[in-house]
Amino acid sequence: MRAGLPPTPELVTRTFRLKWVDTAKGFGIILVVLGHELRGLVNGDIVTWTPAIRFVDSWIYAFHMPLFFFLSGLFLFRSTAKPWTEFAGDKIRTIAYPYFVWSVITLMIKAALGRTVHQPYDLTDLPLIFYRPIDQFWFLYVLFILLLAISALLKFGVRPWVVFLLAILLYPELLPISSFGLGILNVTRMMAIYVALGVMLGSDQNIRLISDTQVCLLAAGVAAGLIVSSLAGWIELPYRNLFEPALAVSGIAAIVALALLTDKARVGATIQFLGRYSLAIYLVHGIASAGVRIMLIKFAHISAAAPHFVLGILAGLYMPILVVLIFERIGFQAGFAFPRHLT
Repeated sequence: MRAGLPPTPELVTRTFRLKWVDTAKGFGIILVVLGHELRGLVNGDIVTWTPAIRFVDSWIYAFHMPLFFFLSGLFLFRSTAKPWTEFAGDKIRTIAYPYFVWSVITLMIKAALGRTVHQPYDLTDLPLIFYRPIDQFWFLYVLFILLLAISALLKFGVRPWVVFLLAILLYPELLPISSFGLGILNVTRMMAIYVALGVMLGSDQNIRLISDTQVCLLAAGVAAGLIVSSLAGWIELPYRNLFEPALAVSGIAAIVALALLTDKARVGATIQFLGRYSLAIYLVHGIASAGVRIMLIKFAHISAAAPHFVLGILAGLYMPILVVLIFERIGFQAGFAFPRHLT
């Protein structure tokens, strides 16, 4: 197989689901729910911005979403073995479809609740989802664009390292390229570097090297990655925008190393379980956590931070999984992806 061309279908059939990738997604989705819960409590005046909360918030937001973009890029090179139209159709089914479904559901719920929620919407805001994603759904919007664009480049024979170089050049802080006033295009340029990094490191040889890394090196990687990424907690960090990719990559390295360690020690089953449901959790956790917060305040009259924090995180992590299991139980297959047999 020539370098720069997608692998053959035979190579794809020999690949398997890596447990440490699910574990890394599990750690990542915990950070997503934790970060959103902290901000929800601050916005709800249940807690205030303290130096500790600001530090944790800045640290989480430095790398938790770049982590998911990186993991999405790891196996993109293999996926391009499919015909591009089939690949694009699959991404429409599994990314664009849930984006629109859950954006509409979330917007309608918030419109019905009115000022009860911190970021209210009106039904007239529905057209926004075509060009200005609401809430956390920006991730699927940006991911869809990047996967289609990068897969097309790979199909044309562009090598992964060239894709990575292009992503670096597109990074907003390097070249003054216009985003035509659309903030979401700016975010797309920011996140392209992490998908491209995953593509560049996603060869079979690199995946084997990562998976076989020795425990001592993994432990060092966790420590070093956490220390470097924690610099994000220092708001006054000079030239912060230029340093953001380094902070993000350090955090990604720490989580990947931690996932590999827990996988080797066989103690990451719960985290792995959450990782397998990470998409559903990402889509539904905001509704679940906000619902718990509203019930605790309006009906139980509880304003203490600890119950809100614990119950909000548990609801954000496990209520979406419950929704998935209920859908499976009643045979409803269109909740989180467009049914394959209908395409």
